[in-house]
Amino acid sequence: EGLIGFIASRVTSVMEDADIPYEWSLLPYQFQQDTLKRNQKPACAIGAFKTRAREEYLLYSKPIYQNRPLVIFANHNNNFSSYK
Repeated sequence: EGLIGFIASRVTSVMEDADIPYEWSLLPYQFQQDTLKRNQKPACAIGAFKTRAREEYLLYSKPIYQNRPLVIFANHNNNFSSYK
């Protein structure tokens, strides 16, 4: 259940080790940012780049992943031209 992948697994492990209850929700980016700005309930964003504007309403943890090469594998038969 939940999200699968390196970052999701890492965040899940951190939350469980810290005994912090959590629930994964896929949200549109702007809705997520609005929820964080309102600060009415516990919430976090995974992978938000640190900017001066976001530092006005977000607290950042230590990085959980950075400066590592990114590799994307794709089947050569797929047509990705519709993705922009």
